[in-house]
Amino acid sequence: MLDKPNFYVFTGGSSSGKSSIVNGLREAGHICVPEAGRIVVQEENESGGDGQPWVNLERFADLIFAKALEAFEAHEALSVPVFFDRSFIEALSCAKALERETPQRHIDIARSRRFNPGVFVTPPWQGIFTNDAERKTTFEAAVRDYEVNTATYRECGYELIVVPRLSVEERVAFVLERVSEV
Repeated sequence: MLDKPNFYVFTGGSSSGKSSIVNGLREAGHICVPEAGRIVVQEENESGGDGQPWVNLERFADLIFAKALEAFEAHEALSVPVFFDRSFIEALSCAKALERETPQRHIDIARSRRFNPGVFVTPPWQGIFTNDAERKTTFEAAVRDYEVNTATYRECGYELIVVPRLSVEERVAFVLERVSEV
């Protein structure tokens, strides 16, 4: 078992402010890992692949799992706080959304590679919701995404820390205050 209490994850629905917080933490000098899903969509768009969630959600789930696991392993040696914009747990949520059986390998990895037990959650926030080239969804779908993701993290034994709807600077301060308590 690889327990990394210095690895902090952000989850929630699409366009709820996770990446803004992670970018704020990066600008403050912290080590941050970008969202695997965005990287996968960019790579699939560039290569002409079909691994976008709106094209082939099953392939997307497998690709984000691999990409997020790679990011976890790339930072394993670090003992300072590392902030992840989502994690491989999101791929388990995709399996639920697809109503497919989660691959046993994914379950085993989720059990053996652990993040900090407190996961930061950004709830749906229609006031900041937007789409772009890597995100093509509705607010209603983002709410469902949030519900599935938070349920999956709870099932995996994580506690959810809801990040309040504040300015980016205030949300970054909220996160850093919680991290300093550890």
